[in-house]
Amino acid sequence: MLILLSCALVGVTATGCGFFERNTVLILARRGDSTSLAIADCYAERRGIPTERILEISLTVAPDAHTIDATRFKEEIAGALDRHLRLEDSDGDIATLITTRGFPLFVEECAEDGKNCEVAALDTALAQLGRTSNGRAFESRANPFFRSPGSFEDLHDQDEASPLRFLVGRLTSELASDESAGECPRRLASALDREPPSDDDPTPPLWWIATDTPRAERTAVAGILLDPIEERMPRYGHRVCDGCKPMPTHRAAGVILASPDAETASRLAYPGIVLSLSPTAAGDATAAKSRASMAKGFRRFVDRWLARGATAMSIHLDDSNLARVLRPTAQLEAWARGSTALEAHWKAVPTLGANILFVGDPSTTLASTEQAEALEDDRDGDGIPNHDDNCPEEPNVDQRDTNEDGFGNLCDADVDDDGIVDSSGGTIYPLDDRGDLEAITLTARNGPYQPDHDLNGDGRVDEQDLALARLALFRPPGR
Repeated sequence: MLILLSCALVGVTATGCGFFERNTVLILARRGDSTSLAIADCYAERRGIPTERILEISLTVAPDAHTIDATRFKEEIAGALDRHLRLEDSDGDIATLITTRGFPLFVEECAEDGKNCEVAALDTALAQLGRTSNGRAFESRANPFFRSPGSFEDLHDQDEASPLRFLVGRLTSELASDESAGECPRRLASALDREPPSDDDPTPPLWWIATDTPRAERTAVAGILLDPIEERMPRYGHRVCDGCKPMPTHRAAGVILASPDAETASRLAYPGIVLSLSPTAAGDATAAKSRASMAKGFRRFVDRWLARGATAMSIHLDDSNLARVLRPTAQLEAWARGSTALEAHWKAVPTLGANILFVGDPSTTLASTEQAEALEDDRDGDGIPNHDDNCPEEPNVDQRDTNEDGFGNLCDADVDDDGIVDSSGGTIYPLDDRGDLEAITLTARNGPYQPDHDLNGDGRVDEQDLALARLALFRPPGR
């Protein structure tokens, strides 16, 4: 089960149409770790990044540690990075950070009493560097880049106070048994060296949606996340195989792993994109209970897919909050519109502070075609131009807006009109304290029917509407 709790379309370029400028990249290597430095050198050389854009950072946690506490993170990683940026990047040109092997996966932040601990991916914490309240390591809040039609350069240049300060990715792989410390792991180097197909290759990209649940039997949430892929990607000239049985000989452009038990033996053709929505996609049944096992499973997962041809991976580690789950349709469409792999990843992350990682070459792009360009004026393909569409990222031909606030019901779970979709944590009285999620839940359970709570316009308030609301938590209407 799913968590409940492009340029020419057939061609790929290393620096394509999305935002990836060599001088805006800073690679973080672990001081004293020869393999971490080798990975940094390997990537810098292949992508023409100046060597002065490699920053070595000293860490006191063990090289194989999976977690760093917030105090050490702020002193050893955030502090060193902040000092470097003040001295070497006074103009604020750095927009992309790349971590390497030897950096922990998680940051743990606890209250002063050592209790009420929160955990986020280290790369997510870095993305908010210097933009959190009260000096926190990370916060859970709406991502301003989510589903953005523009490049990160636009946001980076126009909003100096944006909570998303950097796009952050990771380059990592384990050394094979016949490799020595100080080498760039062969699997990673091979992925970076992979040549794109010819621009005149007539074969369109193919995406496998690997799941152990037939489409007709999916939960409401799984359907909302996965069903649109098959309906919307063909608009860009892509093919989708939803729930089919891929053969080992098939070569797909990408695979969407939608459940813990979903698996495919298919090799990936360039650009080799993997989207993992499952916290246990690494194959470890105890992943949700142990960050140590998650880290171990993460390493296996990365190396397995590097060996199968992956060059870019979006990996969901573990998060019980549906509002923070990566949105696969948003990511695939961003790629098809010309965003880099790293941009597309962050455009699909609705909430900052999540346990989601990007691993691989951030500069990979699917290039755009006339098909993609023709869709720019109507991103959701519902026949309503973006500037007139009250829900520009979700097709709603009827433009249904029962409370007449300018946002279509399909993307307006903010039923109390306070500007954010929220939850009161189960509190329903007094009425003023009731959250949007609770209000829709009560209507779904007990009625009477309220048009504003019927988000999908099917004439009833039910599980589908509640799923839409849960996925929209912490974000403003219209996104």
